[in-house]
Amino acid sequence: MREVVEQAQGRAVLERGLRGTWVWHLLFFVAAPIYGNLIYSAYRRYDRPERFVVRRRMDADTAEE
Repeated sequence: MREVVEQAQGRAVLERGLRGTWVWHLLFFVAAPIYGNLIYSAYRRYDRPERFVVRRRMDADTAEE
């Protein structure tokens, strides 16, 4: 939270507040890739179709044979 240092009519000066301790930033920096990988792994495991259809296109060279 920021504190009001000076207040006048139509203006206020606020003291710069902290954005959080470095411990929280470090924790999120370390944990975000771990949670992201877990979520992606679950997505890939449970949201994949049972079967795939693969079609091969013929290029001009193989179509003549």
